[in-house]
Amino acid sequence: MDRLIVSAGVLEVSRDGDLTWVRARAEWTPAFDFHNLADPQIVVDVDPAAYTEGQHYLWAWSDEARSAVRSRMFAPAMGIIEDEATGAAAIALTARLGRGLEITQGRGSRITTGWEGEGWGRLGGRVVSEPPRTLRR
Repeated sequence: MDRLIVSAGVLEVSRDGDLTWVRARAEWTPAFDFHNLADPQIVVDVDPAAYTEGQHYLWAWSDEARSAVRSRMFAPAMGIIEDEATGAAAIALTARLGRGLEITQGRGSRITTGWEGEGWGRLGGRVVSEPPRTLRR
């Protein structure tokens, strides 16, 4: 099993077919203001300029029976106008709802999550291999 070492802890990384999975604790995520909107089109139409502070995750069910969600994330407090595929917010929403999700975020990034309970979630998607790097603030 591969590992991804981040400031919050050690993330387990595995592969299943063409999906790469990361296992993480929901408590490791930053605090987000969650906005459950009535319709996925409202999520799509939001202007990021409307969010000038904080960390916001907007979402709506696109098909609740299939656990399909449409979302976007704006975090000006972190210097991020919009994040196209926020793993931390996806895990946090999964924990809030207590179920795995099929998330379409940003312009169309696809994120699959699973909820294992006891604070653990899984985040999956298709990724491009890159060499390791160390990020510092």
